[in-house]
This record gives sequence, structure tokens and C-alpha cells, in this order.
Amino acid sequence: MPLIIAVVVIIFIFVKLHDDKKELDKTSAIREKDRRKTNATMERNLVDYYMKHGYSFDDAFRKSYEDMVAAGYEPCVPRSAYSKNACGVQSSHCENPRKYDSFLVQQRRDTIVHRWTKAHPGEPIPYESFDIEIYQNFPRSEAQYLHDLKVQSVKSQAIPIGEYVIYPGLGTCEVLAHNYEGVLSGTYTLKVLSSGKVVSYVKIGDSKISLQGKN
Repeated sequence: MPLIIAVVVIIFIFVKLHDDKKELDKTSAIREKDRRKTNATMERNLVDYYMKHGYSFDDAFRKSYEDMVAAGYEPCVPRSAYSKNACGVQSSHCENPRKYDSFLVQQRRDTIVHRWTKAHPGEPIPYESFDIEIYQNFPRSEAQYLHDLKVQSVKSQAIPIGEYVIYPGLGTCEVLAHNYEGVLSGTYTLKVLSSGKVVSYVKIGDSKISLQGKN
């Protein structure tokens, strides 16, 4: 009987380890897809450029993929995303190509857009001007990707530069800068209006911060 129990335990451990490895492999594969460095808008624009210069859709599509790889990006817009014109011929029109970007690219863009719209309410969003920040220090490994997600989470909480906040002991302050320095938390550089003093110890996400104009 003890021998049978030992065998059952060994089999259970083997199956558990096997299942854990399958789960890890699946998670790693998802992260590999999610962290791709894509630029769907550039990709769509390349297809449009080549078709306007006499290329067939097939050739323009293939050339866009080649150019994206040469530029250090991973192609992401599927052939089926391009619609056909009134004559039934494949065109370079692609509705909202940004939805084909990887999760990480979309997440970085959303963080920047959220911060921008707070500072420019009601104004059109200049997506193309965000490219430098979106692709800056882009992660090259799974570990860097996971670290980046945490950093982006911190950044999404940041009150935009130029806003005014109220903080106990300091009073009303202007947000001058955000300080991240590659860590998983950040601080504000604040200018205290009553004294002109500049401080950099108030943490992003500090619950004691009050946004001016909000109760």
C-alpha cells in the first residue's frame, strides 16, 4: 500500500510539473505577442505610398512588411484589414490601423493620450507626435516588458505637468516635472507658489495630493 501511494504521489507531481510548464509556455507566448514593437499607422501608410506609385496591392503589402522589418518593427496589419474599392479591387484603405498594434504599443499610447487629454481637454489628439515617446526605451525581453508595464502603470497616475495641486504642508504647487529614473515609483518636481521653493519628494499616487478645482 505505501508503495502504491508513493507511485501515485510521483505521478501527481509529474503531471503538476508538466501542467505548470505548459501554462508557463502559454503565458510566455502571449507575452511574446503582446510586447511586439509594431507601428500599424506607418505600415498602412507604406501600403498607401506604394500603391500611389504604381504597385499592385499584393506587391505594396509585401513591400510594406519588408520595410517594417528593415526599420526594426514587426508587421501587424493583416491583409484582411484592407478594404476593397467600389470596383472590388483591394485598396490601401484600412479603418483605424492602430487597433492592430501590439498590446504594449497600445498601452503606451493610451498612457500618453490620457496624460495629454488631461492637459488639453477638447483638443484633437496628435497621435503621430507621440511616436518618439511610445518607442523610447522599448523593451527587448520578457523581463523588460513586465518591468515596463509596471512603469507605465505609475505613469498613468501622474498629474500632467503644468497642473496645480494642493499638498499638506506645501499649499498650492505647480507640477514642473515627473521623475521616474527607471524605478517602479516616481515623484513630482513641484514649485511651491507661496515661497517659490522647488521640492521633489512628493510621490506620484500619494493620496494626500488634491487636484486644484476638484473636491
